[in-house]
Amino acid sequence: MSTTRAEQQQGGSAEQAREQNSKKKKVHNDNRKVQNRQEREQNNSNEELQSRQEREQNNSNEEMQNRQEREQNNSNDEMQNRQEREQNNSNDEMQNRQEREQNNSNDEMQNRQEREQNNSNDEMQNRQEREQNNSNDEMQNRQEREQTISQGNVQNDKERVQKDQEERVQNKSKDK
Repeated sequence: MSTTRAEQQQGGSAEQAREQNSKKKKVHNDNRKVQNRQEREQNNSNEELQSRQEREQNNSNEEMQNRQEREQNNSNDEMQNRQEREQNNSNDEMQNRQEREQNNSNDEMQNRQEREQNNSNDEMQNRQEREQNNSNDEMQNRQEREQTISQGNVQNDKERVQKDQEERVQNKSKDK
């Protein structure tokens, strides 16, 4: 059975069309493979980038949190140390002030006692001197009074004796 030229041409066209379709499919498939590969690579790259960014962000957050905790701890330690120093200083000042006040009070008490003792001794000595002087004055006055009385008595006695003698002399002359 022989084929005509037109049939041959028609058959050739169909063959060519099949080949072209086959090439188009292959190119399309190749293009899809390339696109799929690029999408996978892009997705992988995006995932790696996102993972890296998340790790870096997490690390940065942890470092920031750790730094803030260290700074907070340091600040708390400094605050506590400062408060302890201030409390110790305040206690020292309070104790020193109390000791000074106690010492001053003791000094004042001792000074007051010494003044009172001195005043008491002075008063005692003055009283004793006054009593001694009064006693001496009284003794001297008594002795002077007694001396005066004694001298008066002697004088009176002399005068009486003289008067008696005069009377006797007068009486004798009368008797004659």
